[in-house]
Amino acid sequence: MLQSLKLLENMFNIGIDFDNTLVHYDELFYEIALREGLIDSNIEKSKIAVREFLVNKGKESLFTKLQGEVYGLNILSATPSKNAIQNIRKFNDLGMKVFIISHKTKYPYIGEKYDLHKAAKKWLRHYLFLSSKGAKISEEMIFFNVSKEEKIKKIHDLKCDFFIDDLPEILNMIKPNIKKILYNKSHDDKKYNFDLKTQNWDLIGNYICSFL
Repeated sequence: MLQSLKLLENMFNIGIDFDNTLVHYDELFYEIALREGLIDSNIEKSKIAVREFLVNKGKESLFTKLQGEVYGLNILSATPSKNAIQNIRKFNDLGMKVFIISHKTKYPYIGEKYDLHKAAKKWLRHYLFLSSKGAKISEEMIFFNVSKEEKIKKIHDLKCDFFIDDLPEILNMIKPNIKKILYNKSHDDKKYNFDLKTQNWDLIGNYICSFL
């Protein structure tokens, strides 16, 4: 049905999450936490490992503060997910509409009052997501929502045909007619159903283009 509805106009609406979907933070979380003496050097270089280490030490508030530093002051040191730019550019070149739809508070809950929305847009410009030489996303296609409920409403209001997110609970909240792509290869909870599960942007690009 999705293919037949869209075939003639060659147009899909693609929604993409921001944190941990377009942006790769793992090494940055590790490096800052290690530099600040929050973790042992032998833990895995990943956001999840850093969080689990601090939570197990009863220091979850330090992880919350660390998130503000990573997503705000230090965000330009985070790298784009591999091949995300190339595949998003391909979507735009094919006439699809690409939206960034993120659940992101304006300021961190703890610590310095960084403007996280401004920092995220700065990162997108820095890595050419908003450039005609890069992913070719228009700034008016970017939506940062301060709650999960607002994010879900925006996905529906924009009539997304596909949504890409690293969080299964977000994908589980959207309408069943939307193709759900989980950008999280480690998740294996059987209570969730996804149309595609991968952390490979080339596979995501091939999957979406297969409906043309």
